[in-house]
Amino acid sequence: MIRIRASRLSFFVVLLFSLAARVDAWAADVAYSPKVSLRTGNGILKNVGTVGNGANSIGAINLLFNYFLSGQAAVGLGYSTNHPFSNITLSSRYYYSGQGTRSRAPEQLMVESERRDSFAHYVGAELNQTAYVLTANNGALTDAIPGTSSVVSMTLGSDLRISRHFELTAEANLGLQVITSSNEAIKMKAYILNTGISYVW
Repeated sequence: MIRIRASRLSFFVVLLFSLAARVDAWAADVAYSPKVSLRTGNGILKNVGTVGNGANSIGAINLLFNYFLSGQAAVGLGYSTNHPFSNITLSSRYYYSGQGTRSRAPEQLMVESERRDSFAHYVGAELNQTAYVLTANNGALTDAIPGTSSVVSMTLGSDLRISRHFELTAEANLGLQVITSSNEAIKMKAYILNTGISYVW
């Protein structure tokens, strides 16, 4: 009797581990759709360099591609321009509420599933490499002042699904720290609200 129970227990343990292995394999095969966002940004540019000052930023164009490592984590590459500034951006984000993209599971255990949440909210960080060419008037002459700087920013955003492939997106981008600058007089941080539309594959 004890041997029979032990055999049954061993069988169920083996079955449990087999099912767990299949579930792990299923989870590992889940596909997450990438996302591209086209946004416009409006806000304030603040110079924290030695000369101070700042300016309004209106109508900046921003393009961002996000690759999802999971339903909650993504890394991205972006480009934005608002004369005389242009930025190349490396970004990361974590969705703390909702899943940030569509997930598709292959057919496993006779089940095929797809998930896409209507709302999703995230927090993230960005590294922005900014290039600019400013002009300065010295009497009758106009000088061009080129330069670059690197800025770390924090992002807070939300996505709203409006169809299978499209969603509305809004993001607050807050400049935290200028880490490098080619000109100590010019260190630009941005406080921008980005709004636009995203396409989800």
